[in-house]
Amino acid sequence: MPKSPMLTGEDRIEFSPLLGRTIRSGALAHFKVADQDKLAEWIRARRTEDAVALLEVMKLLYVDMNRILLEWSLSWGQRIREDLGIAEETKITTHVHSIWSEIVRVEKESPEHIEAGKTVISVLSPEIRRSRADCQTLSEQLNAVPLAAWHEVVQITKEKKAEEALAKFAVFIRKSRAVHDYLCQYLWVYPTETEKSYGQAFSERMMIESFQSCTMYEGFIKLIAKLSPEGVVALMAEHLRGHYSGPDRRGKVEIVDNPDNYTIVFDGCGSGGAMRRKNAGKNTRGLENYSKASPSTWNMKGVSSFCAHCAQNEIFMVRRFGFPVWVVNYDPDPMKPCSWTIFKDYTNVPDKFYERIGFKKDPDKMAKLSTD
Repeated sequence: MPKSPMLTGEDRIEFSPLLGRTIRSGALAHFKVADQDKLAEWIRARRTEDAVALLEVMKLLYVDMNRILLEWSLSWGQRIREDLGIAEETKITTHVHSIWSEIVRVEKESPEHIEAGKTVISVLSPEIRRSRADCQTLSEQLNAVPLAAWHEVVQITKEKKAEEALAKFAVFIRKSRAVHDYLCQYLWVYPTETEKSYGQAFSERMMIESFQSCTMYEGFIKLIAKLSPEGVVALMAEHLRGHYSGPDRRGKVEIVDNPDNYTIVFDGCGSGGAMRRKNAGKNTRGLENYSKASPSTWNMKGVSSFCAHCAQNEIFMVRRFGFPVWVVNYDPDPMKPCSWTIFKDYTNVPDKFYERIGFKKDPDKMAKLSTD
């Protein structure tokens, strides 16, 4: 199978007909340079067109990621309301909001974090939830401040004021990442506290059902079905960079080309990994592990209730396609990197990756993805 052109050539921003948008492309070695560092390089080199194109990609990654996380956060309460009724949903949502708000309020990383914390606490307040304000309106409220900073970055970049543009870009990153991180924490507290009230099996079911109810989920799965393994690598590496993965949260992953697979290494992951590292040794209430080993924890103990959604993605893909399109290599030690493996031939996915999530490999049921 030929390699995707997205994984060859110079480091560039180009339009992908399959994705219907632009994406950062290039040979694998280029992705050792974080998105944020590549932007700084292009701005200082006065490659204005390239820098603005990368800014457009990063706006999509960061702003849309926050919208997805917000919709997922809202979906938790909706699913519990549908399953247990409004009284139980109100009780658990109020409880979760109280615990999570305390985590947010102690955050003092930057003035932008403090400002974002107040906004996110308001947007996810039980009162807002009961009003059933639509996700689009709330998303615009959350992203308004980061987007204003982003527009300033673009304008200053076009004026070729490199250091001023980079200073403003750092403000944009702090504003957008603060929203991202607080939403991820909410999505860790909610399943944790749901397990305490209703059991792990119920919490796991609410997690996958709330995630799959998000508007992006089915479209994303259909897109995956159109891509070659190389295309999946390019898309998933971008997705991880959009979570602010890598050292110093700068949007870096490493893609390793092995004989029969690609491995995307993130040190650490910008969502679950970053939270686990920040919480290491603290035992923060709400940021806890599922109590039992199950298919949703790769049948391991000590898996955070947030990270369980990665195992659930594998379970869903086996049911949908007959195989896991990407395999998650979860390390229980939060200070060690995690990785995703995409096999070049999906029939070569080892049996153990099926068995740990409760399946047996069945080649007769495997669906073949189309190539680029």
